[in-house]
Amino acid sequence: MKGSDIISLATFKQLIDVKDTSNDDYLKSILDTAFAFANIYTGRNLSYWQGIQTIYIDEPEPPIYQSSTGGIYVKLAHYPVDESQPFNIYLDDIQTNDIIDHLNGNRLFILELPSEKLEIEYTGGYNSDNIPDDLLYAIMQIGAIMWNEKKGTIGLKALRIGAEEIQVLEDEIPARAKIVLNTYREVGI
Repeated sequence: MKGSDIISLATFKQLIDVKDTSNDDYLKSILDTAFAFANIYTGRNLSYWQGIQTIYIDEPEPPIYQSSTGGIYVKLAHYPVDESQPFNIYLDDIQTNDIIDHLNGNRLFILELPSEKLEIEYTGGYNSDNIPDDLLYAIMQIGAIMWNEKKGTIGLKALRIGAEEIQVLEDEIPARAKIVLNTYREVGI
């Protein structure tokens, strides 16, 4: 899923005060790039995704860990998990949801390890219906910087977006966007 699938072009255009449609394709590409940048900055994939995450136990670094309390957990690639969608566990190709202890953010606590592979069928990440407003706005702030670069206003220390002035460092993302994105960063294990 791309940024332009999640973020309304009309909302973005309103933020950057663009009224005509002559740059719509370019603005969509800016949204896609800003969303990709947010993924890189946060160290996670924020996109809405539905599928099966397969983990082979003999991988060089499988995302399976032991907590300080002795529990076993798997780091899910996409979160938050959409709990209204099917969630299934396959232990060495056998479906068994009995091994699920609990889910906490991107950590799925399980009671048993497979001998070869673990498959987790789930839906997770953000789409236009569940993306938090602060994350949406941070991505649009990054997009606004990109739009202003195109207009030749790069290097400004302050940028006016609509009625709001955002402080920026040259060639950096806005400080407010960083504060928000930091709250969505992947925390080391």
